[in-house]
Parts: sequence; structure tokens; C-alpha cells
Amino acid sequence: MKKILSLAAAAAMAFSASAALSTTDFASNNYIQEWGRLKVVGKQLCSEKGEAIQLKGWSAFGNFDSNCMRSGSDLDQMKTWGANVVRLPEYPNSQWGQFSESQIKSLIDAANSRGMYVLVDWHILKTNDCGNCGDPGNFTNEGSFGSSATTFFKSIASYVKQKGYQHVLYELCNEPVKGVSWSSIKSYAERMIDVIYQNEGSPSSTPVVVVGTPEWDQKIMEAASNQINTNKAQVLYAFHLYANEGDHKNIYNSQFLPAIKQIPVFVSEWGLSTAQPELVGSYDDVDESFGKTFWNAMGGQYGQKVSWCNWSYGSKKEGASSFMNSCSADNLSKSGKIVIEMLGGNPADKPDVGECAADPFEFSTSTSKDVVFAVSGFNNGGEGVGYHDCNNTPQDSFYTADGKIIQPTEKGEPGCQAATAEGYCEYRADECVDITGCNGGINKVGEGYNIGWISSGEWLRYCINVTDPGYYSLEMVGNPTTAGANNFLVVSVVEGGHNVACDLDASTQTEMVEIDGFNFQECPDEYYDPSEPDEHAWMHWGWLKTSNPAGTTVKNYGVCFKEAGKYTLELAFPTGFGDMGSLGFTYKMPYTGEGYGDNVNNKEVSLGSSLNVNIYYSQSAETISTNAEASKIEVLDIAGKLVASDNGKQVNVSNLSTGLYIVKVYTDEFGIVTKQIIKK
Repeated sequence: MKKILSLAAAAAMAFSASAALSTTDFASNNYIQEWGRLKVVGKQLCSEKGEAIQLKGWSAFGNFDSNCMRSGSDLDQMKTWGANVVRLPEYPNSQWGQFSESQIKSLIDAANSRGMYVLVDWHILKTNDCGNCGDPGNFTNEGSFGSSATTFFKSIASYVKQKGYQHVLYELCNEPVKGVSWSSIKSYAERMIDVIYQNEGSPSSTPVVVVGTPEWDQKIMEAASNQINTNKAQVLYAFHLYANEGDHKNIYNSQFLPAIKQIPVFVSEWGLSTAQPELVGSYDDVDESFGKTFWNAMGGQYGQKVSWCNWSYGSKKEGASSFMNSCSADNLSKSGKIVIEMLGGNPADKPDVGECAADPFEFSTSTSKDVVFAVSGFNNGGEGVGYHDCNNTPQDSFYTADGKIIQPTEKGEPGCQAATAEGYCEYRADECVDITGCNGGINKVGEGYNIGWISSGEWLRYCINVTDPGYYSLEMVGNPTTAGANNFLVVSVVEGGHNVACDLDASTQTEMVEIDGFNFQECPDEYYDPSEPDEHAWMHWGWLKTSNPAGTTVKNYGVCFKEAGKYTLELAFPTGFGDMGSLGFTYKMPYTGEGYGDNVNNKEVSLGSSLNVNIYYSQSAETISTNAEASKIEVLDIAGKLVASDNGKQVNVSNLSTGLYIVKVYTDEFGIVTKQIIKK
């Protein structure tokens, strides 16, 4: 009887050599721990022990609104679907969707904590207005085409070495264009290998690099006949292929099969769509038959297990995208569903979501603004738990990016700003926080997202991990709309309600001098030319230091954490202002004085953080109750007003209208447990 294996079953078999890796519960796998520092043995990418392995995952789309790879929570979803690698394309020019180095480093950190590998890609590409920008040799130094590959790889490699990471691979250039010779590409690659090796490698541990090949990574046989000979790197050669690509309509007419019999290959980009899907502009531009044939060929059918990254983990309206219209896991495209099946995953699977939307920000002696505090990473839980967002703009209705309409009642009451409806950003579009498009504008700094339309009374909460108690200076990425007296920021630890803002100059190692909060300096002239039109002001971003209330004099203010531990950091805004970009903290000196005392344990716990306390809403009885020994239950409306309470384990809510409410349960053992409920 003929046996037919499903894609999922075949994908599971591909992992059978690694007994410690689950083929069903991908989220539990730590691929880095299992495989270690990768190396090339003959034509095969292998684990540190010399076992043949296959990296499989997605390429991010770049720092555009339609990119869906932005944070650790996105990696969680990728991994749940079966991915063990993510490709991070760094465009040399900010106009092409460039990540900041801080973003790249933050995602490298996030991948490491999840046991996933990273392919850092220097993503050159030819556009109509950039001349010879498809030649990687033009990026060895700063120039008219954009940033320097030399500077970029030096910075990333140094960071990898500093952190002791084993999971980072380097793609030296994306798709050299037609007309750029292999000898030219090879010369460029050898220079970049030297840079990476000098900053990260050693004779006993050489980095893994993927080298681009002629004519958009398709003429790979030119590299096969003149390979790079080096003891400073483990070298693989890039190959890219899409359905109906140019003069080879399938893998058999391409150079893929001859190449994998001669040299180690990494398919760092491939898609189920046509080669230029943006010209078709349809999510239905998908050739499933091509995809499955290519997938089988990469999976070891012809000997070599070829690692791959699918293009792309994005939502742009084209067949290659894995999502449609937004980055929600509920909006998978045809291509996305097929790729998940190829990975052995289930499109319906979603990662467990806890309190933290991003990895807890680390406060330690090595903390600096090189890795920014991403303001878009506020906690899960929604309104009243992860954030409080007010709307002070009178409008008839407000929209999220997926078209959901939220009707506010009147000016000043909470609602969703219309930022996403105006095309600013699709990131976390189902939340009501006003995340707007990629900050950086003229001066590219920060994480790529900022909070806009900040109103008085709003707040955001974040998970942090204080490893080293001490003092940290603070800066903010801002523009002229954030300057002066109207940008006051209050910073506190939710557990115990401790203010952490302090005067760094007046404080000592044993005594913290508190201040109420921070203002930030007016935007320096080097960031913004005041003679430019006002409508251009928001485009000029840069680092702003703490200041006096007028924003005219820089003051050395910062934060102090008195005890090590995991906390919830709250940013509160007593006054409204324009845009707030990333924050930058830098360690200054230790704190060795008295700690917080017992009241740090009187902590407010968001939904999902206390497994011992459950809060129930009964629609039939119109009551809210808890299983815990509680001294009090409070019910607050979305604006934070107390609307019902009871000194016990149950409160009647029959007099409340339908809508969203915040419930707080006060317990001696677990502190204050908070949950968001909807009364129907």
C-alpha cells in the first residue's frame, strides 16, 4: 500500500535526529541550547556537535507599517507555528524601512531568550532612484547610498561577542543586481568576513555567514566555481526563488539543484508569489504547487538539508505576505497558512499570553541607551491594566486598523484615537494606545514606534527586571512637539506605588533625593531647523535630555531602583503633549541605602499574573465575585471612577450599565489583583 506523508508529518520527521526537541510543542523548544554554535560540515549546516540541522522560519518585511516582526511577542507566535529562525533585514537607507541598530539588538536579545536563531541581513536592493545601490561594494563606507556595512557589522558583531551569544548568523548582502560580478561580490564578502571575525570570532569559534550571489541571488553556480576560502568564517551561499521567477519557472530550470550538490546553500528568501508581487497586488497571487516542490527539495530530498526563510512576515497586499490587512494571527493569508503547514505547525495555535507584551527591560550595570526602552511594549491586559488611554479629540467615531469602530460618548472620555485609520501604524492595532508610525523621520533613532496624541491622565505599564539596584540617567527620543513645559513625565514602580524619579546630582549611594517627575529639553537645533514649515516638525527626531520645567536648561535627573527584582514600571502623563519616542536609560552608580520595606509586597497584579486568584462575572446573577479571601472588591469604570464596591467576596453590579469595567480584588496574601470585565 502506498503511504502518503502529510507536510506536517514530514516536517516532524525532519527533527527526529534531535530527541530533545518536541515536534508538537514547538514553544517549549530551545534550539540554541540543543544545537549550540552552528558550523558547516562539507555542504551541510550542522549543530555544534556536527549533526545536520535545518533552520526554518520567516524574513521580516523591514521597518514598515506592514511588517509584523517587531517584538518578542511576534517571535513567540513564530515559534509556536514551528519557526526556529528569523531573518532581520537591515536596509542601508532609512527611506527603505531601516531598523535602528537598537531594534536589531533588542530582537537579537529576544530571540536568544526564546532559543531561536537570527539571520542578520544587510538588505541592499535596487530602486529606481538609487543608482548603483544594488552593488554591495558601494556600502563598505558611509556614502550617498546610505549607511556603512562595515560600521553595521562591526557594531552587531561586537554586541554578539559582548553578550556571549551563539545564535546570530550574518547575511552579508541581499540580492546583488545583474551586472555586479561574482569577483566583486566575493571581494566585498571577504572584507566583511574580516570585520565580523575581528569583532566576534576566534580560531576555535568562527561566525556563520551567508554570502549573496549574482543576479538577485540566482546565479549561484558562479560562486560554486570560485568559492571563498577562509578560516575566519563558516560560509554558505544565498539562493532566492519565487514562483514564475524570470527565466526559470520552477526549481528544475534554476541553478538550485546543481548548487546544493556542490556547495552549502541557504535560501534566505523565497516566496509562493511571483517575483514582484507588488505589481500584482493580490493576496491570491500564490502558487502552492511550486511551494511544495521547492519545500521538498530543501528538506533533504537531494541530500543537503537547506535552511530557509520565507518572505515575508508581513501584511502588505501581495501574495508573498503571511498576513492580510493587519498582523493579527486571525488574519493569515493563503501563503501564511501554507508556510505554517510546511513548518509542521497549526495556523490556529497561539502562544500563551502573560502580563508582559515584551521581554522585561533589564536594569543592570551594563544598561545604556544602545538598547532602548521601547515605549510600544506596554503590558498586555488592555484598558485599565496595561494602559489607560484618554481621548480628548471630539470626533464622531474612532477606528482601529482592522476597521473596528469605537464610539466615544463625549469629549474627554476614553476612546481610540484615529491614528491607525490614517495609515500611521498597524502595530498592536487592536489596542487603544495611540502608537504611530516609525519614529526617526529625518534623524533615525529609537525603536521605530512612538506614542502620539498623549492626553492628561494617561499611563502605560511595562515589565522590568532590576538586576543591579542603582541610579540610571534618562533620555527620550522626541521632536519639537515634545519640547518644554508640556512634556511632564512621572515614573513609578506599581508594586508599592514607589516614585523612582530622582535628582542624580543631589542623590548619594545611600540616599535618594526624589523629584516629582521629568521635563525634557527643547529640541536642539541640530535636530530641527526652526525656519522649516511647522508641519515638518514631527519628522525631526533626536535624543532629548531631562530639563527644568521650561525645557531650556538640562538637568541631571534620572531614576533610582532601591532593590533588585521584577517590577511593573508605570509611565504617567499629568499633562498632554505631542509625541514620545523610545526612552534611553544609562547606569550611573549603585544604590546601597535602605530598601522599599514591606509595602513593596502590596502589589497590584494584572490578569494572568496571579494563578491563585480568580475573578468571576455572573451575567444571570449580575454579580462579580472571587475565590480568594478578599477584604474588599472595587469596580471602576473605564475612566477610573469607583462605581461599585463591597467589603467581601462578592459585589452586586445590577445597577451598572453595559460596558467595560476594571475589577480590583484586595487580598492579604496576593495583594491587589486586577481584571478587566465586560458587563453584558
